[in-house]
Amino acid sequence: MDYSLTIQGGNDGWACYVKSNNDIFEPRTVTDGYTDGNVAAYHIFQAQKLSPLLLALGGRVLPAVHDNTLNITVIFDPTTSLPRYIRSYEDNHVFGPSTSDLQVYNYTQVEGVMFPRNIKELYNRDSGSVLQDFFIYDIEVNPTIDPSFFDGLSRNQTQSTPSAPIIEFDYGFAEIGEWDSNMLWGGKYKGKSSNVSATHPIPTVPQLWHITFLDSTGYTQIVMEFEDAVIVGEAPVHQSQQVIQWVRDTLGKNITHIWSTHHHHDHSYGTRDYIAAGAKAIVIDTAVDYWSNIPGIEFITYSASEPYIHRDANIEARFLGVFDKHHAEDMSYAFISAPCPGPSDTVAIFEADLWNPGFTDYRFDQEQALVLLDQAAKDGVSRNAVVIPVHGVEAPLEGLIDATDYNYPNYTAVDFKAGGKLCTGGQY
Repeated sequence: MDYSLTIQGGNDGWACYVKSNNDIFEPRTVTDGYTDGNVAAYHIFQAQKLSPLLLALGGRVLPAVHDNTLNITVIFDPTTSLPRYIRSYEDNHVFGPSTSDLQVYNYTQVEGVMFPRNIKELYNRDSGSVLQDFFIYDIEVNPTIDPSFFDGLSRNQTQSTPSAPIIEFDYGFAEIGEWDSNMLWGGKYKGKSSNVSATHPIPTVPQLWHITFLDSTGYTQIVMEFEDAVIVGEAPVHQSQQVIQWVRDTLGKNITHIWSTHHHHDHSYGTRDYIAAGAKAIVIDTAVDYWSNIPGIEFITYSASEPYIHRDANIEARFLGVFDKHHAEDMSYAFISAPCPGPSDTVAIFEADLWNPGFTDYRFDQEQALVLLDQAAKDGVSRNAVVIPVHGVEAPLEGLIDATDYNYPNYTAVDFKAGGKLCTGGQY
């Protein structure tokens, strides 16, 4: 990261990138200018946590002092009486009520004032999650600063305009912080259930739907309709509500199960919405603890060696762990087919982040592509399988085999073996 962000507090405040940007998809030479109101509110709040004014709380010497206006707590070191943690509080959709701490330590005295040299961001401190760690090399007291330094960008320097900070119930700081710290915030969700592309990747299995919201195409999902269940693949936040509504309107049913390829927030932060709507969670057994704080959650588990299989007379789905954990510890994919496909029939796999065909924001990653092909070859996925990516468009597995010059076996639809052979003929 190499950018400059200026912040103006108050009800009419703003946040403005005056040098470069915090967008993973943009060149560093692009200066983004003013953020939207949601991100402005988030950055103003983070700046308040580091404000020296926060520490002047009536001169009271206490182990901890709370500011009711900002909802921030300063926790002091009982030995030095210096601030040790600056704590704020969040409602995390996975972990529930959570604490976000700035641990400030390694103090040094500059012109009679004690400054921390180290700043560490801790999330739910008891669990030991370190999100960021900074070291401050230079400290300058009362420097001479050009009066216009904090003015943001002028009209002739940017097409963006200042947006006053906005705090919305549906966009809490826990979520915005995840997007922003991963350089992925692209604004509020724009998808609508009335503007959906719903296709059948396997023509002979119309119970499998590939769902793309045309107003927001970054994350696609699958819906699998069984005689006794409706299973949704992937859970991007906000889009979750649209999928729930689409299933009710289109299928006349409620969603019974939710499954995500992995736990990264952009793929799974909407899980709580599905659980609240009555769905059970299909998760790999090693990730149960991660999800266990969602109220009312019930689990169906699978392991790296034993998939969860759901099938009826029309459709079969298998949920499988990916053995290479490079991208995520709980990385998984889904295999979907007719319950008894013939050798020339089409089957499908649903995956995320390993191959993103047609998604121009992501560069082709040879390493991740080989992870997908190694797993597919190990499990016996047919060469004529169609790949349904979370990011991008449907594409034949053959395309990835050719692009990587992979020595892939001549598997057909009947060769899949993870979880046991598929039915090879006749009726289900």
